[in-house]
Amino acid sequence: MEHKIEGKAFQILKIRLAKDDEIIAEPGLMNWMTDNIEVKTKMDGGLENTLKRVITQESIFLVSFKAIGDEGYLCFSKSCVGEIIQFRLKEGEEIYCQKEAFLCGEKSIKIEPHLMKDILTGISGGEGFIIQKIIGPGKVFVYLEGLVNEKKLEQGQKLKVKNGNIGVYESSCKLSTEFSGTVNSLFSQHGFFYVVVEGPGKVWLQTTSLNRSIIPLPNGLSIPKLLPNI
Repeated sequence: MEHKIEGKAFQILKIRLAKDDEIIAEPGLMNWMTDNIEVKTKMDGGLENTLKRVITQESIFLVSFKAIGDEGYLCFSKSCVGEIIQFRLKEGEEIYCQKEAFLCGEKSIKIEPHLMKDILTGISGGEGFIIQKIIGPGKVFVYLEGLVNEKKLEQGQKLKVKNGNIGVYESSCKLSTEFSGTVNSLFSQHGFFYVVVEGPGKVWLQTTSLNRSIIPLPNGLSIPKLLPNI
């Protein structure tokens, strides 16, 4: 599998599959493909993962794309400002990402809804108490919203993060919640809680998220903002 990431504000992922190569993706993210790509839907991870996906209102299916007879080409993207990040996971290596960040990956990877041990951390952090766990081996592509900042934390080093800004973090990182104080929360507009990320490990931060990038319109309608909150 070969790939190319194009674009700046709205990035796309172009993939070339050799004959019989196969990848998996979340439903609805494929833009175009050559006519020799075979598409199938499948339930991944068994009953437990299916129930978690139902609870979090995610699709219970993943979509597989396989090149038949010859090499094939296809393209993925999302309809919001953001960046595509690639990971090469080793056997058993794990990353955790916000709900709906997964774009696509090699068929060898596993994707599981993950229940955060500290539910308050998930809720106050804006990610929700069930996030995505991706397990290697294989290439993985995730789509984060706005601009992306990669931070490497040493052992014991901590980073306080605003609601909704955590995109991806390595399994070696620890997450907890810190109360920011009532007065500070009211006047700083940073919310009542910070999510504290503690190293060692890397964390990828996004400058915006969909739950903060909606412009309200009359009658309950809304459209996404075109620019990230930097």
